[in-house]
Amino acid sequence: MPFPRPTDWGIDNTHIDTFSANVNRLAQQTSYLFSGKIREDNKQGEVSWHDTIKPRTHNIITVRGAVTPLVESEWFRRGVSATGYDNAAPLFIEDAIRQLIEPRSPITQEMVNSRMRLKNQSVIDAALGSAMQKSQGHKGAISFVPLPSGNKIAVDYGTPGTNTGLTTGKLRALRKKFLDLDDPRFTQGTETLYLLCSPDALMRFLEWAEKNSTSNVLSVRELIDGKINRWMGFEWILTGQIPAVADVRPMIAFAKDGLLHNTWKTMTRADWRPDLSYTWQAYDRIDHGAVRLNDQLVHIAYNDESV
Repeated sequence: MPFPRPTDWGIDNTHIDTFSANVNRLAQQTSYLFSGKIREDNKQGEVSWHDTIKPRTHNIITVRGAVTPLVESEWFRRGVSATGYDNAAPLFIEDAIRQLIEPRSPITQEMVNSRMRLKNQSVIDAALGSAMQKSQGHKGAISFVPLPSGNKIAVDYGTPGTNTGLTTGKLRALRKKFLDLDDPRFTQGTETLYLLCSPDALMRFLEWAEKNSTSNVLSVRELIDGKINRWMGFEWILTGQIPAVADVRPMIAFAKDGLLHNTWKTMTRADWRPDLSYTWQAYDRIDHGAVRLNDQLVHIAYNDESV
């Protein structure tokens, strides 16, 4: 008796194409943590480069017909490495067709959810890690630039020598980092500032507020309950994906132009697997990456979540 062929299970190219379309359509409709909050791009290639120019100031014209002055300011390019990530899951043959063709089947939704978690993590890693940079032209030397120490608020801020959790002092210090730029977008509040924070830090902040500032308790409870999402000048974003070291976890304050996510390509399909008892496998791949574009627009404060 011959081995079964893929079509013997009733699955054909139409089902495979439908699955691919379902995943990509649902991905377009699904938000991740940073949707609309950072810059997005889809430049092609394993590495793409994006220009950043620090603030510039016009010079006064004192002589008619004078030589145009070259206004010096820091200019550099930040690079995004579009790394490939994939995900595969075997399908029960008795249920494979339904899983492939239903627009929101469990496997379709989980493939998309996995993409979103991956995108979240890539942006978080870019904010905290080193950014690929070159300061000259196309063939300039590449360096890797960590987040400057001046962008970091220590875990013992306000109480030297003693680790503290999330406090209003740290929030004020983060807000001041943006106000010190003297940029109307931030001094006049015309552009949103975001604060990425862990649920544990927020819950412990409620405990701190109850002990130290009863006037803050109600608004902090509303923030935790999801009734409001703006507080202390930031739009708050809660996530458990920020890494911690020995219970010390950073929270990340940023503006839209500070971070960029780039999706290069995606591939979704289903394949027959003779090596898995002739069953079917759903497969999804995404090549993408993120970078910290402008260090002036990304700051972090460390919180000890054990206190």
